[in-house]
Amino acid sequence: MDLVFRQVGSDDVPAWLRLLAAAEAVDATGECYDADDLLEELRDPATGPDDRLGVFDGDRMVAFAGIRPRGVTTYRRIDAEGIVDPEERGQGLGTRLVEWVVDRCRVVQRREPPLVETRVRILGFLRNAGQVRLLEDHGFRQVSWSAVMRLALPTDDPPPVWPSGLSLRTYGRAWSAATMDAHNAAFAEHEGFMPWTAEMWEQWVDGTKNARPELSWVVVDDADPATVVAYLQTNEFEANAAARGRREAYLAKLGVRREYRGRGLGSALLAQASREYAAHGFEEASLDVDTHNATGAFGLYERAGYRVESRTANFERVIPPGG
Repeated sequence: MDLVFRQVGSDDVPAWLRLLAAAEAVDATGECYDADDLLEELRDPATGPDDRLGVFDGDRMVAFAGIRPRGVTTYRRIDAEGIVDPEERGQGLGTRLVEWVVDRCRVVQRREPPLVETRVRILGFLRNAGQVRLLEDHGFRQVSWSAVMRLALPTDDPPPVWPSGLSLRTYGRAWSAATMDAHNAAFAEHEGFMPWTAEMWEQWVDGTKNARPELSWVVVDDADPATVVAYLQTNEFEANAAARGRREAYLAKLGVRREYRGRGLGSALLAQASREYAAHGFEEASLDVDTHNATGAFGLYERAGYRVESRTANFERVIPPGG
């Protein structure tokens, strides 16, 4: 092949879609996309044109890699991804993508103060032995573990019961700041968590075409009704429904502030969601959860009827401040 390595833009979306569909047919990750999904990715304010690499054989995209800076605390976190067309695997393209990711993260590290340790993270599917081997051969190690879980709808959940003094509200943009604050507080001690910014929230919660605010809720304390104490946010990926022939509600976020835990709010929100999802014509619900979450989220979802479909891990490589 006479390969060309270059930036990816909106004109490349059809080729990018073909690559992702070809990979999904083999890898079965459960992730499907349409053109608008990829255009949203290109508009992500956290990334620039140099943060996405396409590998082309003529008009055909045969591989893709991208990075997304997530923020800085005592270290810098950068998330990365990559995919190779199944027909072109075994020829060293995966290695070239990983090397590009690490080099690109070094550029970001040097360019953006402060100069601190950078932790590069890539989500890997543990049943994909080739991907696991590639990442580990390039110095990435597993640092956290997650599961994709699924629930068949409808369920026989009884109506949720809300603790006295707390009230349920349907989510809308008026709740954006308060819900983001609750999310950052609820996950502050979660491994690898980086606080969300208003810009990120607009891009991936309020501004995305996949958001379903009418199927998202916040819980407020009646004594302080401007403060969100728990929340559940729902997405629907239309590309998944088109590929599978059934509607799936994706539970994107669920959290409870530490001081309000132990009162059944997580279970009540899940029951609320299951009943409403079924009433709105969804056949399934799915989510991703850290299986070692100290708050016991994995057990919460199991008790609500969700079952593991696949297991993933965050693979991390540390780049010291000096590169």
